[in-house]
Amino acid sequence: GVVADDTVEIVAFTSLDNINTDIVLDTTPQLGGNLDANSKDITGIGSVGIGTTVPSKLLHVYNGASGFTGSYNGRTTAVIEGDNNGGTTLSIMAKSSGYSGLFFGDESSETPGQLQYVHSSNAFRFLTNSSERVRIDSDGNLGINSTTPAARLDVRGNSVITGILTATTFDGSLAFTNLTGITTVIS
Repeated sequence: GVVADDTVEIVAFTSLDNINTDIVLDTTPQLGGNLDANSKDITGIGSVGIGTTVPSKLLHVYNGASGFTGSYNGRTTAVIEGDNNGGTTLSIMAKSSGYSGLFFGDESSETPGQLQYVHSSNAFRFLTNSSERVRIDSDGNLGINSTTPAARLDVRGNSVITGILTATTFDGSLAFTNLTGITTVIS
């Protein structure tokens, strides 16, 4: 039955034709409304469509056609699709004292890989094997194996560069500092 103007409660469900096992919820205020962007569709095979009655994956959030005409990868579980020329976003909101993130896990752990936006410091953190490996701080400094990057690029540990390294400085010099704090300037 209808609980409020925009909420529908399902008490029981029976297929009228004994073939179609889809559940369609129309949350428009009027009863008997047509399917539209307010509709939620749960197909008989367990797919959920929001804004669509033909979800292409287990979860399909549809806000207009993106123009994609190919087929989705067999590993794709959810699709968020929009037709805005400026882009389509997924917003992950959190309190300013916490972080917004994505976890990448497997059967042994939910969180070995993570992307985190830390609101209190306005920094992005990238974790692999459950440890922070890369950080972009609020000033745009990039730290590799550094949680407090002190320059545009702050690499802690050994580095290998294959190819040409070009360094342009304002005064025509390049400085190297070793672990004992001795700086060598090449002009």
